[in-house]
Amino acid sequence: MSGLTYTRRVGQQPQTFNGNPDRMKAFLIDPAIQSVTAVELRGGLDEIHQLVGFDTLGSDEINAAGDRLFFDEKCFIRNEPGVGRFKFASEPPVAGRGVIACEVDGTFQDCSLTLDEVEQKLVFTPSN
Repeated sequence: MSGLTYTRRVGQQPQTFNGNPDRMKAFLIDPAIQSVTAVELRGGLDEIHQLVGFDTLGSDEINAAGDRLFFDEKCFIRNEPGVGRFKFASEPPVAGRGVIACEVDGTFQDCSLTLDEVEQKLVFTPSN
C-alpha cells in the first residue's frame, strides 16, 4: 500500500510537505469525508485497486497529459450507503473513492495536476 503523504480537506489552506505538496504522483478522492489526499504510487494499477477498494476498475482520461480518473466501474450498481459521491470537471458523477493518476504508455508518472487544480475541478455531491 502507498504511504499517504499529504492530506487536506477541500477548502483548507495549503500546507507544505517535503517542500512541495502539489506535485505528488497521484490524488485519492474520498467523498465520504470530502477530502483529497496526495499519494505516492509504488504498485501501479494493483495499488489503485486497493485505494479505490474494488476490483472492477474503470478510468477516463481527464487531460492530454495522460492524467486519468480511476474509479469503481460498478459504483452505482453497488449502491452502497455512506460512500459519498463526487464529480470531477466534465466527467460523470462517481460514487465512492477515486484516484487521479497519470499513465502514459502503461507507465505511471507524476500527475500533471496540482492539488489546487484538483480541488478547483472537484465537486462533492449528496448521496442518494
